[in-house]
Amino acid sequence: MDSGGSDADRVILEQVADTAGAVLRLDDRAAHLQIRPPVDPVASGTRHLEAILDGARLEQNRSLRRALAEAGDDALGSLLTQLTATSNNTELDPARLG
Repeated sequence: MDSGGSDADRVILEQVADTAGAVLRLDDRAAHLQIRPPVDPVASGTRHLEAILDGARLEQNRSLRRALAEAGDDALGSLLTQLTATSNNTELDPARLG
């Protein structure tokens, strides 16, 4: 929200932000590379992920996020390629992102 919002808008935004369960951040680099949707998978996420994923899936999610954070600009494209080539998320390989 820009600074031109009313006081009521700011109060409502603060209340909603405190209850949000997910954060979706867009990535200018991905948009520039024509990757659609231009989502930043490292900055995006779900609060309390440990409450909805079991131990193995939680660790896989963390490994994938670490690999994306450490990899270069090609990582998002590599992730999208893997997503189209696999039948489920457990087949994703973080080592192939860099």
